[in-house]
Amino acid sequence: MTFESLAYRHNVPIADLPERWLPLIHLYDPDLPLFPIYYFHVLAEDRAANTRPSATDRAFGYVEKIISGGSETTAIIVCNKDLALQRNALFVKPVEMAVRERFGLKSPVELNDIQKVFSSPFIRANRVLEEVWYRVVANAYGNKLPFGRLYDEVFGLTRLTATFFSESGRKGELIQTHYFNSRFGVPIQAAGDIPLLDFYLLPAIEELLDTANPLSGFPNYRGLVDVAGRFHEQFCSIMTVGDLSLSKFDNPLRERLSGANLFRLIEAMEIPAQNRSLAIECFNAFNKGAHRTIIFLLLLNDLRSGMLNPGALSSSQCGSIYDGLAGKSSYQSPKVIQIYAQQSFGNPAAMPIDTWVRTFFKWPLMVHPRRGKKVGDIFSSAKNLGRVERMIWVTAQARKVHSSACNDALWCLKKSSETGARGANPLACNICLPAIRDACPAYNKIGQYMIRFNADRQNDSEFSIVTSAGNNTTTNQNFIRCEGISVYGKIFDDSSPADSPDGFGGYPSSEHGGDPITVEDFVRFY
Repeated sequence: MTFESLAYRHNVPIADLPERWLPLIHLYDPDLPLFPIYYFHVLAEDRAANTRPSATDRAFGYVEKIISGGSETTAIIVCNKDLALQRNALFVKPVEMAVRERFGLKSPVELNDIQKVFSSPFIRANRVLEEVWYRVVANAYGNKLPFGRLYDEVFGLTRLTATFFSESGRKGELIQTHYFNSRFGVPIQAAGDIPLLDFYLLPAIEELLDTANPLSGFPNYRGLVDVAGRFHEQFCSIMTVGDLSLSKFDNPLRERLSGANLFRLIEAMEIPAQNRSLAIECFNAFNKGAHRTIIFLLLLNDLRSGMLNPGALSSSQCGSIYDGLAGKSSYQSPKVIQIYAQQSFGNPAAMPIDTWVRTFFKWPLMVHPRRGKKVGDIFSSAKNLGRVERMIWVTAQARKVHSSACNDALWCLKKSSETGARGANPLACNICLPAIRDACPAYNKIGQYMIRFNADRQNDSEFSIVTSAGNNTTTNQNFIRCEGISVYGKIFDDSSPADSPDGFGGYPSSEHGGDPITVEDFVRFY
């Protein structure tokens, strides 16, 4: 099958793109300047059902640049079709919709999406979500956030699998995606004045999901689909997770899976010789990560076979994926499944839980499971968690880099010098934005916890604070550190006073001579 060249440009009006979103848009990575990220591949709108698309029944390309001039924002796309011609009119709507999806414009996150998210027993978390929205999103992002099919479903399968234990962040993930596409996609030529870039065509999602379609136009991807199917047949079983069925890798080697061991399995597979090299290239593409490679093969098989429909996952199913896979050596990744469902299918129920989200769930929301509870309890008591995660993500990133979008709140999310997150504690809470602190369930929980000063913490106090002179009589001292027991166990915070030295009054204050006091009194006095 010979595909058309990329030969035409087309203007897609995106007047509703908030100007404050422009810094979020990265059409290329600086280290991969020839690899367009805003990729699309759609089929003709009038294509008859149950028919295989030909080489010309598709429109594909990428967003080349954005021209922003006030309300006249336009995306310039490169495409294989001249969309100005009447005969190509049926491609215009699918292409323009795909472009809008890449920008997250079709169904952005808005204030009403994060209002009344939680029901009992987590209803107190709703107020702090709204206060975070007003502090972070309303001020910095134009009162809405991108959401939807940010990545094409087939492109995104690779891109989002690469997020598993990502050693070098977004850059490394895109390098893996580029390598994969260069080996398994079909290189597409450029014509006319279109620059020659690294554009590789992957099957459309409709083709991948059609088990009767042999993917003849995509020989390397077809071979990889064969590898995934044979890998499943020879080394996997099917496990039940809630009411879902997913592939489970049954490691026959009974030892830690390394790259060398994965090679042993590939060599042992009953597989056509030409596909064996494709299996090895898949491993290479994922930065020689054996676990990432297996995650991809399991997801590819489960998609192709119809076992997994990421766009249709319900909130309860998303919760059961976390609980059902916890502690199991299945080689599936709950986070990858959910981020794929969220960012390639626009599923609002799917929520990838990483370190930042988990920390946010502990402090300030206080919804993270405790005392034998399950992650599914969060999902069953909430809605729109995929949309909420987008707000948590931008907030955590802002907090991480001390951005002005969130430079006066949520210090509990930051790490201390010795442990993980600082958590809800007197020092971090004292310098938090009052509107957020007053709405915070975690602060409300510790408000009556007791603090001792310059003394070992006793049973009658949850926190111990050390000051610069180490006594309770020297005037105008600074706070040095706090340690103790907070909502989710031990905390240690020696960083908040350094991060916000002007956020504290001198110790001891005129209202407090050093006796044990509550956290609420500490915030009031200092």
